[in-house]
Amino acid sequence: MIARTLEKTYGERLSAAGLQSATQLLEVWNDPISGSWTIVVTEANGRACVVASGLHWHSMLRAMVPPGEPS
Repeated sequence: MIARTLEKTYGERLSAAGLQSATQLLEVWNDPISGSWTIVVTEANGRACVVASGLHWHSMLRAMVPPGEPS
């Protein structure tokens, strides 16, 4: 339900995700045009919570550097 609201109401799309712990998934949603962003944590039981949101999101892209090479 949170994902549908973020997509339809705010135009946000899932842009990053990672395990916060063995039982929690952290997701970053954002709209690159409006700059809105939302961070959602979902627990293993399916319960999800918006933990932060805001405006003026800027993605920082880094070139992939092979292991052992200076960045």
